[in-house]
Amino acid sequence: MLGNYHNMLQIASKAKSHIKNIFRRSFNPSFPFMNQKPQTFDDKMIKKVIAIIGLGREAISTFATDAQRLADKKIDEPTAWLYMFNVFQPETINNISTIGGKELEELAGKNTKLAIEALFQTSGQQPGNLTAWNLLNAVTHIIDHRLGNSQDSRLRQAWFGANAKLKTRSLDLALALL
Repeated sequence: MLGNYHNMLQIASKAKSHIKNIFRRSFNPSFPFMNQKPQTFDDKMIKKVIAIIGLGREAISTFATDAQRLADKKIDEPTAWLYMFNVFQPETINNISTIGGKELEELAGKNTKLAIEALFQTSGQQPGNLTAWNLLNAVTHIIDHRLGNSQDSRLRQAWFGANAKLKTRSLDLALALL
């Protein structure tokens, strides 16, 4: 008698009485990386991998050189303000050369003010000891830790979104200071 009754959820949802597992794999008792057959490597693929590794090493070396040059480049406070405006408010960059310190603070947007605060708060940074590397770190700190509604959106935007482009732009602008 029980065999004649159907599951109420199955009837209501018109579900199938069985589920086919399309992801099923047959069991192989050996590890996939311990193949008994000898492997042959393609010479073209080996050369391509070596070239890619060389490009990676070159990129890391170039970045290390640029980072050292940025750390050695001393920056004054007006240049720092100009840099932050150029990163966060590029549309207002034309008006900055004739504006004084108080007017700069009034003209600065939220992100620009946050970046300037981060610049001067990092490890007790003194105005006379500013470097281009400090500018870049302040921008990176603001983008990675303060912009966005949640940690997830901050990271996603900093890695892949508009803020990733902003970080690239800030690096280019910092290198232009050299």
